Amino acid sequence: MKNLYDIATRLNALSEDKQIQFRQVLAQKGIDSWALPIVATPNTDNTPQPLSAAQQRLWFIDRYEQGSSLYNLCSVLRLRGVLDLEKLQQALAVILQRHEVLRSVYGEQDGLAFQTIRDADTFTFKVESLEDELGFQQNFDQWLATCYRQAQQQIFDLSTELPFRANLIRIADDDHLLVFTVHHIAFDAWSQEAIIRELSLLYASSLEQMHSALAPLPVQYRDYARWQKQWLAGDDYQKQLDYWCEKLAKAPECLSLPLDKPRRQRNEQRHLGREIRLPLSADLSEQLRVQAKAHNVSIYQYLLTVFTLVLHYYSDSDDIVIGTSVANRQRPELEALAGLFVNTLVLRTQLSAQMNFAELLSAVSKTSQEAVSHQDIPFDHLLDALDVARSDTHSPLFQVLFVYLNMPDQQALALGDLRVDILPYNQQQARFDLSLRVEEQASDGLCLCMEYDTDLFYASTIEQMLSDYHLLCVRLCARLCAVALPG
Repeated sequence: MKNLYDIATRLNALSEDKQIQFRQVLAQKGIDSWALPIVATPNTDNTPQPLSAAQQRLWFIDRYEQGSSLYNLCSVLRLRGVLDLEKLQQALAVILQRHEVLRSVYGEQDGLAFQTIRDADTFTFKVESLEDELGFQQNFDQWLATCYRQAQQQIFDLSTELPFRANLIRIADDDHLLVFTVHHIAFDAWSQEAIIRELSLLYASSLEQMHSALAPLPVQYRDYARWQKQWLAGDDYQKQLDYWCEKLAKAPECLSLPLDKPRRQRNEQRHLGREIRLPLSADLSEQLRVQAKAHNVSIYQYLLTVFTLVLHYYSDSDDIVIGTSVANRQRPELEALAGLFVNTLVLRTQLSAQMNFAELLSAVSKTSQEAVSHQDIPFDHLLDALDVARSDTHSPLFQVLFVYLNMPDQQALALGDLRVDILPYNQQQARFDLSLRVEEQASDGLCLCMEYDTDLFYASTIEQMLSDYHLLCVRLCARLCAVALPG
């Protein structure tokens, strides 16, 4: 491993022209240069840094819409117990120092976007008290929804403001809320887990006056962005792109779901959303896991197949295109790093009247495995390569998203002696027509969480769709593969 790191360090130190030549030499020796570790590059003079492809997309959207809250990510932690405010501030300061992307601002020159790293002391931690507010005392859930909404809707000025906010709200001497709001350009769901884990370790070690057990980060997000820029000019990129162009050739532009309301034009779209949850019993959840294992597929692939079948029933279409998200952190040097790594994959399944469920399951499983093995292509590059016509009424390539999440064990969350709970948030915005998120917790069953655009669907329609999904799961578990597809 050290030898590969030494080769990567040597490669990284070369100019771009020399790197191309060195990669060719390595290929002749049977070494895949793109599989080498990403290594850090010093930035002592704090020069502007490139953006990753995903960051460029969000930067473009932000500039086009002149600021948008659609990509704000919020979470609220309830801290119960005696809180040491100074130690909490120190822990947050270390996190900002460790992760440069959380203290980056963005700009553009000659049509090229860049990010510049700010000092950690430019971060402001706000503290407020609610002990005397009657509205909070009378209805906590309603107040919490307002708190989330206000945090989520506060627009970031990415050109001047750090993309990371943290506010502490004092409820009582032994009860606090820690509110995080981060722009997606610097963060994803994996990042949230990593930051909460670091916060826990840093706070606990500070209380005990011990040195933090956190290992130094091997790279920064800018190192990944620079590496990706080089990869996008290579042969592997073209091979993956060719796969997607063939897979999605002549795919339907829009899934014809029965809408309750007509689509709005782009300049009238509000992206207003609501989420409806339907928990599955522990018994049914376990039966679904058993079924997936019996068919040698993951629970994700099994539940995705069920969703594909539901969409087939509702749309009366045999060509179903669904979006999904992947963490895109296959490399160990990226696992603990905050940043926007998540990528969107497009899963296309073509059904036939002769298929039974087992055959559909096999087709969906094969498609998802192929997609994961070609997951490095940025979504925007895929749109450009396919020359997808931009519609004024719906999103390109897919309008329905499916995501499967392993939720963190609540019992494992702690800050020293503080009890920590991640408070639920009912999303008030919708990026797509429908987004089905399946949550799994170690101690509970599965939960179906459907986020939908309220300008397109009534709640009753979504409740019926979730009910149909549930019923199909029950029937599949009872009858195994006997459920045939309608002609």
